[in-house]
Amino acid sequence: MNSFEKLNKSYANYKNTLCIGLDPDYHKLPAGFPQTPSGLYDFLIEIINATQDLAVSYKINFAFYEVFGSKGIEVIEKIIPKISQDKFLIADVKRSDIGNSSKFYAAAVYDNLPFDAATLNPLMGMDSLEEFFNYSNKLNFVLALTSNPGAKDFLYNMNFYPTLFREIIRKFTENYSEENLGFVVGATKPEYAINARLLAPKYTFLIPGIGAQGGDLEQLRKANIMPALFNVSRDIIFPDNSGDYFEAVRNKALEYSQLLAI
Repeated sequence: MNSFEKLNKSYANYKNTLCIGLDPDYHKLPAGFPQTPSGLYDFLIEIINATQDLAVSYKINFAFYEVFGSKGIEVIEKIIPKISQDKFLIADVKRSDIGNSSKFYAAAVYDNLPFDAATLNPLMGMDSLEEFFNYSNKLNFVLALTSNPGAKDFLYNMNFYPTLFREIIRKFTENYSEENLGFVVGATKPEYAINARLLAPKYTFLIPGIGAQGGDLEQLRKANIMPALFNVSRDIIFPDNSGDYFEAVRNKALEYSQLLAI
């Protein structure tokens, strides 16, 4: 079963489109969890245990682990076996490079670690990502329209014609099928996200920006943005909480799984 098939099976099993971002800012760990790799690991195990029956997918942003050097990478290696094998696992690495380097970046997430997908930066051109697409059984999410305010500098800057995100989508959809390619399309600019869907009607979108970043989930749902995975990170793993912390985590995950029901 390739990654695309696995994702669609997960949709059917869990009947929602929730991806939880395991993006643990160690400064925000709750009481009882030291700001160390071991504290990070223990915290993530509790997050996984509280949400595993609700989410379709988990996304692991390497920045929050690499800050601890090799010990942080060990945390990734140790938590993955604790995640049910039917979960769609995304390596949020935003990689790209010349071919010789890109080959090793791809091997790191697809050979050394059992990820189903990775996030990729297309700004160095098609050849910089080719090694990732050589893994024809994986689903690669190319950054097209990100959720950060600076996306206006390039991705939807009207000084470029056509806008860069449109050209990224056009170029990649000409070369790769929906079984091997998806796009990162942020929720904070729903009007552009809707336009991106028109350009790539069958391709899976990974949609960040829901929750703490203020993305308009309701507008996207009305626009029939599927197929998509909606990623929620901070709003689930760092909830406003005055009682049992991981009960609050679960309640948030349950709330989003219901909002994202299919």
